[in-house]
This record gives sequence, structure tokens and C-alpha cells, in this order.
Amino acid sequence: MAARHIDLDLTIDFTAHVVSGHATYTFDSTCSEALFDSKGLRIHSCVSLGEEGDAEALVLETRSEHPVFGKRLAARLSPGHRVRIAFETAPGAEALQWLTPEQTRGGKAPFMFTQCQFIHARTLIPVLDEPGWKFTFTARVRVPVGILALMSGLGTGSAVEGDFQVFSFSQPIPIPSYLLAIAAGRLEQRSFGARDRCILYAEPETFEEAWREFSADTDRFIAIAEEICGPYVWRDYGFLVLPPSFPYGGMENPCLTFVTPTLLAGDRSLVDVVAHEVAHSWMGNLVTNKTWGHVWLNEGFCVYLERRIAAHFHASGEKMRDLQAEIGFASLETSCKHFGCEHEFTKQIQDLEGVDPDDAFSTVSYEKGFNFLLFLEKLVGGPLEMEKYLRHHCETFKFKSIDSDDFKACFCGFFASHPRIAEIDWEFWLKTPGIPPKQPLDTTLALECQNLVDKLFESPGRPLSHSLQTRQILLMLDMIQQRIDSECSGHDERAHFVKVLESLDSHFGFKSSKNCEMRFRWYMINLRFGSEALIDDTVAFITEQGRMKYVRPLYRQLSKHPKGIDTARSAFMKNSQFYHAIARKMISKDLGIPT
Repeated sequence: MAARHIDLDLTIDFTAHVVSGHATYTFDSTCSEALFDSKGLRIHSCVSLGEEGDAEALVLETRSEHPVFGKRLAARLSPGHRVRIAFETAPGAEALQWLTPEQTRGGKAPFMFTQCQFIHARTLIPVLDEPGWKFTFTARVRVPVGILALMSGLGTGSAVEGDFQVFSFSQPIPIPSYLLAIAAGRLEQRSFGARDRCILYAEPETFEEAWREFSADTDRFIAIAEEICGPYVWRDYGFLVLPPSFPYGGMENPCLTFVTPTLLAGDRSLVDVVAHEVAHSWMGNLVTNKTWGHVWLNEGFCVYLERRIAAHFHASGEKMRDLQAEIGFASLETSCKHFGCEHEFTKQIQDLEGVDPDDAFSTVSYEKGFNFLLFLEKLVGGPLEMEKYLRHHCETFKFKSIDSDDFKACFCGFFASHPRIAEIDWEFWLKTPGIPPKQPLDTTLALECQNLVDKLFESPGRPLSHSLQTRQILLMLDMIQQRIDSECSGHDERAHFVKVLESLDSHFGFKSSKNCEMRFRWYMINLRFGSEALIDDTVAFITEQGRMKYVRPLYRQLSKHPKGIDTARSAFMKNSQFYHAIARKMISKDLGIPT
């Protein structure tokens, strides 16, 4: 039904804000029907290509149509035939964001990037847009001279054709449609690491800052992951620092990870996000969830591997891994409470039939999945035993898409002789909504945070002395938020909390920090406390970057503030075109603004 190889010939038009061209699809020789998803695409022609190259018009039949999912198209195939479709995207295609020169760091050239996860590849090309289907691709991308085009594949050359430069790409490893990615802009690049396999791309004005942040650790992350999971199969690890409107922390496109500039903290304190995207090279890209209802097989496994990388990378080892797990569990509790602990979206396996996967996106799949794998780790004998399984998992399922039953069978088979495997209540862990039992963690680093919080509340005016690491400061802020939520009700308590916040502000200067995780937490604390002092700073923060992890909770919290709802809606309406289409859609829903 789905193509096993796609050959693309595309032109990026920065004036009309469209990508146009044609795609040629190769199917298995026994395939008698071709299926495609399409949303907003203009289909100009569709032909069947015989073995001798003869072309014959082909009818695309609309099988279904849906306001979220678009159209499911079908065509009858003769054995051995290929299909060529000429098409162009809509100016408002959800997969694409077009930036004017003024919206870039350099202000000298336009920029375009794609975001196909979860179901937006269908707004870029006609494709069976489900993670259970994988294909290889080749491509040629035509852009104005002076613009560098990149894709989630290996560059194979470029040539100038008049006013255009044509870049060629190949991805010989099968990928699902959500990992198809294109970016084009005024960019610099530099290689580093073993065999120069790491390649950093960024705007010239951002490049040296990004180089200092990322070049020291990225190749080490890959090497550690290889020791755990087996060889890195994608050859190159390219990563692109995008303009600030990018809606995610990172996107794991093979050979071209996208990362947000909000990671540029100046002290490499947020590079663990790169470790997460590196981990996706195995968990998600190599072994993929079959449907979005089983996305925990991507994200939960990825968080687990990310934190195994952290345990091997940091001097504090397992203590750092468990500190990250403490922070993650707090975010899981927040997500479950946001949806409601009986909500379908708080399950590990989610029923997403007829549901936009963007609506279900949260930390649940990440942290609930990690927590389950941590439970399994402790049951089978510790991290080294679990790492042996991860290697087996990747070798067994590489290049495939799987569901939770596949994982269960593989795991139980690998540990068949282990006496405790029968204790696993798979139904409970995979299908029960809400907050799961928290697994025991090494609390050494967390207790240092708690001790500082206790001292701060005992005597908020006293000068602070501490040696907390960045991750500990984040956990400290989470702890302070929890105390405000549970203890701050009366006038006396509020007066005391004011002193606590003033002391924190005096010592840390959070609102001027380059660390966006700290700023985000600081603004959330102040909004939840009801303070008016940082409303303007909050608005500045949510309109200077578009990362949904930050902007969505802050818009929601701002809208709950006694003096914030009009400010939140005004800020969003004024800046809505700055945000990526996915972020714009989700913030609109959060604020109750019709789209």
C-alpha cells in the first residue's frame, strides 16, 4: 500500500510560500493499490510509470476526508509500476514555517523549515502518513543561490542552475513520514567528532555561540549510546540550530536534528536535550512506534536511554540520572493533573482513534514510559541488565515499527529465565490512566535541594550559600512551586512567601538568566503566586521564542491570573504569526480563541 522508496524533485518558493514539484513512488512488485494522505495539497497530475518508462494517467480516488487528517487517496496499480504525482503545498501548510529576513537572527535572508511530526508530512507531500510505514528517499531541492538547503538525509552534491542552486540528498535507511525534514536558509556549517560525523549548522550570527555550546559533548553522547545500543547507522549526525519560533526543544530528524536556540544557555547546562535527540537515533528512528497510540515506545525509551547516557557522562553518575528522574516525575504529575488523572491521554497506550495526536502531546509518554522502564530495570537486576536488553531490542527491531505487544514479547523472551518476569502487571502499567507508582531513586542530590529550600523558608532574608548544579536549581524551583501550591493560602503565609521570592530573586536573578528552564519556572512560580511584577517579563519571554514547552503553560497560567487574561490574548493575537502553525493551533485552543 505504501511506497518503499520516494524520489523527490522540489522547488522552494520563498515569495509564494509554497513547495512545489513532483514525487515518484516505487512500490513492492506485488502491490496492487497505492495509498496516500494529503491535506491542503494541490495535486496537478498523477501518472503510472511502466517498466519501459511509458506514462499513463492515473485516477486518485478519495477514500475518506476529515478536517484534521485531510484526505486518504487511493490508486489502482499495475504490477511493477511506479506512480508520479505533481503537486504544490498550500501557503498555510502546517508542516512549513516561512520566516522573513527580519524574523531571522541575521536579518538578511528568508528561512524555511518543516515540522512533520506528528501527522503533518501530508501537508508537505502526498504520503501514507503513519509511523508504521517506512521508506527510503532521494531528493533534489531547488533554492535561490545563496541559500543552503538541508534534508533528513545525506547530502550527495549541489549544482548551480541559473538563479537557483540544486542540492541532492539520499536517505538509504527506511524512515517514517514524520521524519522527513527540509530546512533552507542562510547558514554556516562545521564538522567535528569521530570521522567528522557531527555537523553543526546555524545562522552565521548564532554559529560561534552554538559551537561553544554543542561541539564539546555531542560526539561523546553518540559514542556512549553506541556502547549501549550498538552502531550508529546513519553515518552523519547533523544538527541545525533553528530560529526561535521552532516549537520544540528538538526534533530527531535523521542526519539533521533540529534544535531550539533556547538551549543556548552559555554554560552547556541544557545540552542534555541534544543527548535526548541523539538517543532518538536508536529509539524512534531505528525502532519506531507502529501507531501514535504507542508513542511511549519512542519517547519513554528515548528518555531512558538519554538518562543512561547522563549516568555514563556525568561525574555523579547514577545520582545525576536519578536527579533528572526526579525533575521528570514532577513534570509527569503536572501533565496528569492538567488533563485529569482519569483522562485517556494519561495512559501509556492511548486510544487516539479520530484524535489529533498534537492534542495528546505531553510529558506523559516521556516520563510515564521512563518510569515503567525504570521499574523493569529494578526488577531484572539493575541498569547493566537493562542496557543488555536495549542492545537486543535495537538489534531485534532495527528498521521496523513495533507496538507494545511486540516489546512485551521481546522483553519477556530475553528475560525468560528470570524468576520475577511473571510479576509484571502489563495491563496496569500500559493501560491504567493517571500518575504511576514512583520508583525508588537515589535522593542524594535532591536532598541538597530540599535542604536549601528548607533553610530559605526558615530564614528568607539570610544570604544563600550553595553549590547546587543547574539541574538541582531546577528541582529546587519545582519544590518551591509545590510549597506555594500546598501552603500559601492565608495572609501571613503570603507575606512569608513574598520574602522567599524576593530572596531568591536577589540571589539568582532568574529573569535575566540565559537559562530558559530557569526563567520558565521563575515566571510560572510568580504567576501561580498571583504576583503582577513579572507579567511584562513573562510576555516578553513568550513572544521572543515559540517553544511550546514554555509558551503553552505560561499562556495558560497568564490567562488564569486575575489581571492576565486580556494580556495573554492580546499578546497572542499580536504575535500569532511569529509562532509555528502547530504552536499557533495549540495556544489558540488553550486560550479559547477560534482558529
